[in-house]
Amino acid sequence: MKLKKVVKFFSKWQVQLIILLAHILLSVVGFYNFVFNYHLSEVYLVQSVNEKQQIISKSGARSVENFLHSIDNQLSSFVFSFAKIDGNTAIDKEATRQQFAEFIKRSKPPISGIALYDESGTLIIIENKEHNKLGEGVDFSSRDFITWSTDPLNKGKSFITNPYISASGSTQGQNIMAIVTPIYFGNKFKGTLAIRFLVNQFKDAFINPLATAIDEDSFIIDNNNVVIAGDVGLLNKNLNDYARQSKWHNYTDFNDKLNAVLKKDSTNTSWNFAFPNQKVKNYLVASSKIDLPNTDKDLYLILLTPQSGTLKPLSPLRYYGTVWIWISIILTFLGGVIYIVVKRLSKESV
Repeated sequence: MKLKKVVKFFSKWQVQLIILLAHILLSVVGFYNFVFNYHLSEVYLVQSVNEKQQIISKSGARSVENFLHSIDNQLSSFVFSFAKIDGNTAIDKEATRQQFAEFIKRSKPPISGIALYDESGTLIIIENKEHNKLGEGVDFSSRDFITWSTDPLNKGKSFITNPYISASGSTQGQNIMAIVTPIYFGNKFKGTLAIRFLVNQFKDAFINPLATAIDEDSFIIDNNNVVIAGDVGLLNKNLNDYARQSKWHNYTDFNDKLNAVLKKDSTNTSWNFAFPNQKVKNYLVASSKIDLPNTDKDLYLILLTPQSGTLKPLSPLRYYGTVWIWISIILTFLGGVIYIVVKRLSKESV
């Protein structure tokens, strides 16, 4: 008897309508709750990655700084010893070569060699672990760092080159960089001293270790947005020009954000970027300025993490949430169908 009353009560169309509306309301609330929590999860993950990126980029920048400062200190040591020599005295090649050999012996990669050029830009001494003297006696006065050294205003300063193809020593034909400084005997300019290092070993030492996942990447740019270390396809390329030539979607936004990087010591941002021969991806980005000793040039370490990889942990939540939403839609639809059928049957029975 009680069962019949319950069935009769729930067979009333008003009650069924209330149940259907309650079901729809619960579905809407559930959907909103899913979207809200999913969004919060996205925000939390992105924030966590940004914090991790900033720590890594700052740590990487400090490592590069320490390396460059150690080279600059060694250059300063040589400069100081040369400065005590009388300006009319010729360079003692054998004694200097022995000093350079001792420096190279205790040096570790990515340092590959040390070179001394005379006041005219001719390479007079090059020393490396292989004792390869290739290039001695050759005129390198067209190199930008030689021209820079001859300017009296640059006395006591250092210059870091962009990557270039080596034409001397054991690194012939390879991409190298150098930190150079003018040499003076007393107040008389005597030439240019350069400590050289291989770009690929520099990348292995300071760039590759920054990646904590397979799809992460990083590079170092100078204050002209030129890549000096990182992806081989980007070396010596101005990233603003590269973006304009590639013309990927929203590349102008990338240029604006890249230029903003040069105005701050550290930043967190996101941009669309396409590495050579790769598709455009949206990246979470962290940058840190690399302070260089005794130079007017600034460098910036850029760390990139694909946003798709960042949100990968949310894939199960998104999958099951989507399934739940579809089940709710189907149940709501079936509830509506049942309600209509029951209502018609009720009318026919009257």
